[in-house]
Parts: sequence; structure tokens; C-alpha cells
Amino acid sequence: MASVALEAEIDDCHQRLLSNEINFNALQLGGCGHQGAKEMATSPFTDAFGAELRRTSDALRNLRESAESTAAALLKDAAGLAKKQTSMEKSDCEKELGRIRGDAKSLQSRVLTLKRVTRQNANELNRIALEVSFDNHNIWIWRACLVYCVDIILISSPTLATPTNNCIAIVQADYKLGTSAVAEAERFFAKEPWADDVSSGHIVILLSDIFSILRDVEDAGEVKDGKWVAPSSFERVTTKYWVLDQNLPEVLLKSVSELPLLVYGKSGLLQENPKNPTKEGELWQTMAAPISSVYFDSVNMDLYKERIKRSEGAQLFRVRWYGDKPKGDEQIFLELKTHHECWVNNKSVKERVALKERDMPKLIDTSDGLWSIEYATQLVREASPDDKDEAIAEAAALLVEIRAVVCKFKLRPCVRTKYNRAAFQSSKNNNLRLTIDRDITVIDETCNNAEDGSWCLDEYSVIPINAVVKV
Repeated sequence: MASVALEAEIDDCHQRLLSNEINFNALQLGGCGHQGAKEMATSPFTDAFGAELRRTSDALRNLRESAESTAAALLKDAAGLAKKQTSMEKSDCEKELGRIRGDAKSLQSRVLTLKRVTRQNANELNRIALEVSFDNHNIWIWRACLVYCVDIILISSPTLATPTNNCIAIVQADYKLGTSAVAEAERFFAKEPWADDVSSGHIVILLSDIFSILRDVEDAGEVKDGKWVAPSSFERVTTKYWVLDQNLPEVLLKSVSELPLLVYGKSGLLQENPKNPTKEGELWQTMAAPISSVYFDSVNMDLYKERIKRSEGAQLFRVRWYGDKPKGDEQIFLELKTHHECWVNNKSVKERVALKERDMPKLIDTSDGLWSIEYATQLVREASPDDKDEAIAEAAALLVEIRAVVCKFKLRPCVRTKYNRAAFQSSKNNNLRLTIDRDITVIDETCNNAEDGSWCLDEYSVIPINAVVKV
């Protein structure tokens, strides 16, 4: 009903502007005396459009806050059940467990519906602002009145004169009434609740804790406070998907019912106090980990070529860190991936060893040849002094192998990837892991001409614009 009313206001305002009540030609030429008359003629639509934006924003905001309140209440219930489960009858515990799980599943559906409603409302208001005032029959009238640069665009490419092209459609839509509906809509859509993407929202964190507690209750255990530690070596089978941004909320909200959100270096619940849950930050700002990886290869890209062919024994070597680029005595992680075909008994593995950042130039300087196990052990022990002797020995052997690959192919930094990663995994094991990467950037590392001996591009290095690609 609101759409129909807004469309009717546009038509009425358009007729008033086309009538003799306003000298439209003078107005187009910048006649200031007609500005008040023009605003008077178009104010019914602009007032109605602004009121609808505010009304819809308030309604969506209330729905979102209600969903978050429900999630916070469920988290308190789940935490309470975990504490008293040992003193409860098994049937009563199972009944309460089923009730909370059912409510959490219902909340998932409710939030997904809210996301769809938000997108539908935004699309409809955009349609009214951009397309309703577009009239193919009047295109040549508008074209004659547009500024010179837009006129040239329309002449050189008439196909641009369609509502699907935002740049032209915006000019045409607002030109029909001389309003700024598009700009007003964009100001609203840049703020919450429109920009409060559920995929990066607080509610995903709450649901992660709720389902995590429920899984522990089902296992007749308590909420674990263990801290996940990345394995130094493990067999892996990886499947990768592209996900449309509009479908990401559903992926995230349904994933937390199976796997908890895992934050590297953090233990226990993501909500420190379930009785008084916080609302600090968003998932992608506070819970996702910025990850950078520098991939090494020869001048002829030998490692890359063998990986693409999936040759038996093909290897990949990269250096990875989390957050800001480490310096000096801070740790970086050297990772070596080895691919094995199915007819080989060995499984494909990823192995990693920690090294101090200051030792990287030594690794890629091949002038002194291969390393001894004693020298590798010294470097590993300096980087991971708390590790046990067995772990040190394994890491040193891996470092010797990595050094051999570096020397064989004369490896140098080739390309860097940067992205924000949200990980879903139990802190108790590495059986199943789901990661979602966003804001992916690829950087050409071969343009590094640093004279300070830096082994890779610094965070503040100046590089050519064509050396960076945003995926």
C-alpha cells in the first residue's frame, strides 16, 4: 500500500510540474524565483517518501532489537541449564534442552525472515526512488535537458538509458521531479538497521554460544574453557564454495547450530557474562581474524605450475600471520603443503613451523646452502621456547625440508593474499572446520624494491595501483 501511495504522489507531482503552475523551463535554467514553487509542488512526494523511510527504519530496528533480546534470554537459559543439569532429572533436562534448542531454531528462521524483509524493503524504496519516475516515452525530452556530459553518454551509448544503469537512472529519476529521493534513501541505507548486516551482527555470536552450551549439555559435560591450538601437521580434505553476499546470513546462522564460532587465542564463551551479554562490535570487526599469506615461488613459477597440474608431490610454500605484520622477535608461520595422488599411500598434508620474523631473510638467502638440523633446531627453539623436545625436533626437520625447497627453486616472495576470516570449529578437535573469507585482496609481491632488506612488502609500502586486485 505504501508503494502505491508513493507512486501516486510521484504522478501527481509530475503533473503539477508539467502544468502551467510552474515555469519549468525557467526552473531548469536556474531561475531562483521558482524554487519555492517547485518545492511546494513536489513536497507531497518528498514528505511521504521521507516518512516511509523513517517508518520502515523504526519497524526494522524494533524487530532486530527484539530478536537480539530473545537471543540474550535464550543464552541465559542455556547457561542456567548447564549449571543445574547434574541436579535435574534426565527427562526434565532433556525437555528443557529440547525447548531451548527449538526456540533457538525458531529464532534462526525469524532472523533470516527479518533479513529478507529488510532487503525487500530496500529494493522497493530504491525502485521508487530510481525507477518509478523513469518514463521511456519522455527520454528524449529529458535527454535534451541533461547536462552536456550526460548528453554525450546517451548519444554515444543509447543502451545506457535504462533503469538498470544506476548512474543514468539516478539522474533521470530525480530530474523528473527535481528531487533528491535517491540521495535521501542512500543516507538511510548507509546506517542501521539497513546496514546492520545480520551476517556481521551480534546475534550470530549469541547463537554460537547458545548452541555450544547445548552441545556440551547433550554430551553430559560442562562448558569447556579450553583454548584451541592450531595443529602443526594434519591431513586435510578441502571443499571451497563461492557464496553470494545476500546468502551469507543464512550460511552463518545455520552454521552456528552445528559448529561454534572459533576465535583464535580466545577461550570459553564469546559472551563473557551470559547474564549481561555485551553488544561490543560486530563479527567481522571483533571476531574475525585478519589473515595475510605470502606465497613463494621461483622466477619461472615452478611450484605454481606443478600445483595447477596436481602433480604427485607438488608443493606449496607460504608464510602466514594473523593481524598486523609481525616484526623482529614476533612469530610468523611457515607452511608447506604437499599434494599426493590417491594411488599413493601418503595423504595430502599441511605442515607448519613457527619462526621469528627477523630470521626470514636468512631463510630466503640461499648463498650459504642447505641448513643443518642443529641450526634449524636453534631457530625453532628460539621461536617456540615453550614447546617440548619432541615438537621441536619435528619442527626443525620441517624447517630443514623447507630450506631445501627454497634452495632448490630459488624461491622469492611472489604474491600476497589478505582477507578477514570467520572460523567455525570445535575447540576440542580438528575433525571439521568451516571458514568464511571476506574482503579478499591479492597483492603482487614481486614489485618489492625495498633497500632496507625487507623480505616482503611492508604494510606501508608504496606500490603501483595495478599490483593490487580486490576480489
